[in-house]
Amino acid sequence: MLNTKSLITIVLLIIAEISFAQSGWFLQSPDPPVGDFMSASFIDENTYTLVGPAGLIIRTTDGGTSWINQSYPTSNDLNGVFFTDINTGTAVGDNGIILRTTDGGTNWLSQTNPTTNGMISVYFTDTNTGTAVGAVGTILHTTDGGINWTIQTSPVNYVLHDICFTDANSGTIVGNVGTILHTTNGGANWILQSNPTTKILFGVSFGDENNGTATGEGGVILHTTNAGLNWVSQTSPITVWFYSVCFTDANTGTIVGRDGIILRTTDGGQNWISQVSPTSNYLREVRFIDSNIGIAVGGDVLRTNTGGVTDVEDETQLPTEFALMQNYPNPFNPVTSIQYAIGSWQFVQLKVYDVLGNEIATLVNEEKSPGVYSVEFGTGSTELSSGIYFYKITAGEFVQTKKMILVK
Repeated sequence: MLNTKSLITIVLLIIAEISFAQSGWFLQSPDPPVGDFMSASFIDENTYTLVGPAGLIIRTTDGGTSWINQSYPTSNDLNGVFFTDINTGTAVGDNGIILRTTDGGTNWLSQTNPTTNGMISVYFTDTNTGTAVGAVGTILHTTDGGINWTIQTSPVNYVLHDICFTDANSGTIVGNVGTILHTTNGGANWILQSNPTTKILFGVSFGDENNGTATGEGGVILHTTNAGLNWVSQTSPITVWFYSVCFTDANTGTIVGRDGIILRTTDGGQNWISQVSPTSNYLREVRFIDSNIGIAVGGDVLRTNTGGVTDVEDETQLPTEFALMQNYPNPFNPVTSIQYAIGSWQFVQLKVYDVLGNEIATLVNEEKSPGVYSVEFGTGSTELSSGIYFYKITAGEFVQTKKMILVK
């Protein structure tokens, strides 16, 4: 029979094991009952609400251990959600649908919208004052909790994807064709800001009134230190599409995107470091309540309690596990990018094979220190036919193979 000291030791070991297992990013367990989430509102460390296709709304009040289905009876997809407190929230979606709750989602009521244009994102600076953006340059504004929504003048008619306010007056919107709009008077006037890209911008976040970051198509990352008077490009370690960005202060931010990609910075974007992701599904939105506790949603729901760092004592954010990510783009022609993570110093081989098992190319054949790496594979001068190919990594005892498709 175990004595008290032994029981205490066992309990402490179990707690330590659970804590370690949930460092870095981890899939919520159990998974929510359905997937394909478009947006999330993170209210506190235990409470968050997710929205998605056909009126999908689910909420957790215990940090993702269990989920409450609060779906609204509509065929319209819900694309954005925002809560100002545990009870008061607004969701927006296709065909101009706007929903409002004042009881934590137990009841969602439809609000009148002066347009039927699809709405994509919504942001409230207090319980009553909010702005929503969407298709055809649509910008809506309310000062009474959505009882009345009015159309604000937009200088563009492109799709607007995301919005962020730093206070009741100062806000930024991003959208198609590199659109960045800024207001200093609560949206009475929206000014088009110049920037170095014409690519689609899907996400925007400000760590304070001056420091902001916008992300989007093809791995574009833009940064400003003066509220958008000047936007400059930052270097990304990978060129997938980035769908969302979230900063908790001027220095600390996270980006998510295609193929489960997650990037992290702690120096205002001077360096973006790839983090180990437990999914290869797309991630549509990322939200943090502080520098450590965050969620990312899309084809899966992920959570971190350590800022995405695999080991909370690893300040350099180096991976402690091995992983082989899905190539991007896939299908591809003529070039694709393959990312992989090395958890300890190992001799690494990364090779490409055809469906018959013939070796086509050796992409990596050397010792590697712990880190996240990316290598390109292209047809180049080699005459490869359209079809299925396989790429295989061997690093010590870690061996994994994934499939990719070449289309000519």
